[in-house]
Amino acid sequence: GNYIIKEETNVYATIRDKDGSKNILIECTKDVNDDNNNSCKKVVISENFPTYYLDEKTKTIISCPTGDGSCILEDPTIKGYFINSGPCIKLVDDNVNSCTTAGCIKVENSTTITLCLTDSCEESIGITSNTENLYKTITNGDFPGANGNNSISIKIGKDGSVILLEDTSLPLCNESSISSGNNACFANAINKQYCIYDKKIYETKMDDDGTTTTCTGLTISNKSIFYFDNVYNKVDDLGTRNDIMAYICTSDEQSESICEHVKGYIINNNQYIQCNGWKREGCIIETIQESPDETCTNENDEGKLLSNSKGLCFGKEKNDISDFETIPIDYIAFLTKDINPIYGINSEKIVFLSITEDSIIVTNES
Repeated sequence: GNYIIKEETNVYATIRDKDGSKNILIECTKDVNDDNNNSCKKVVISENFPTYYLDEKTKTIISCPTGDGSCILEDPTIKGYFINSGPCIKLVDDNVNSCTTAGCIKVENSTTITLCLTDSCEESIGITSNTENLYKTITNGDFPGANGNNSISIKIGKDGSVILLEDTSLPLCNESSISSGNNACFANAINKQYCIYDKKIYETKMDDDGTTTTCTGLTISNKSIFYFDNVYNKVDDLGTRNDIMAYICTSDEQSESICEHVKGYIINNNQYIQCNGWKREGCIIETIQESPDETCTNENDEGKLLSNSKGLCFGKEKNDISDFETIPIDYIAFLTKDINPIYGINSEKIVFLSITEDSIIVTNES
């Protein structure tokens, strides 16, 4: 079954703050005896405050991950569990304590919540006590939304979430809208939403009164990196958001753009950006370090970029990026041993990487 846990008498929503820079959380308290005595207030988020809420109107999860008062609506297509602290009630299923199927959760008491990893729950793992993110392949028994697969890949977050690992992407544009240029780029698209078609990115544009709508291709100059959130708006400041996907776009000799979904690394000036293309994973930006003699030390690394951006690690073997630039090959391939959160690939899959002087990204998978 699906279990969403929330406080019993309070409901929540997000609104933009006065300067429009972020969403803030509003809490409305229900008076169970008098509907006219309900009240609403801004919630001050602290590090010890519960992380997740349920939007009263859309029934979408609200996440306040950073402790700075900024909240986002989670992608409604995400499948999994979000666990809060504090007093709560079960919205669905009266038999949470007796869960015995892989993929379901057991709420044993207010501090002990575990996920069953195997049938009969012979193996289980705590959800609320992890100090780092864990990636696991489990038998598919009763995990929300994971129908028809013998095994599934999940992320058990240190933030009290358990998420089915699925690819994210821009929606597919409507071909007729691209041809005419006079309609929204995809069904129900609104102003400044983006989509992709034939490796080209398009934007829906609407005038202020909503009478004119166009579908316009992005203008690409040389090579550009674009970031989008889970409602397909372009994002300039990534911050610590986890609802981000990235595309790298280049233009050919005929000024035609080619855009690729980033699953891997992009090297940009003195930084490298790592995205794996999974829902709710976001992108990580790191400053390139000046360490010319850096080596590979972890036997489990599979394609990890060194912090100086000069080498890739496969186990303890270092592969210099400069060597790939001089060898006339289109890509390299490797077989994943475990779930690979760098490139967004499940275990025991063959990964094809395209390597250039400023990118290491997945080009195909099998």
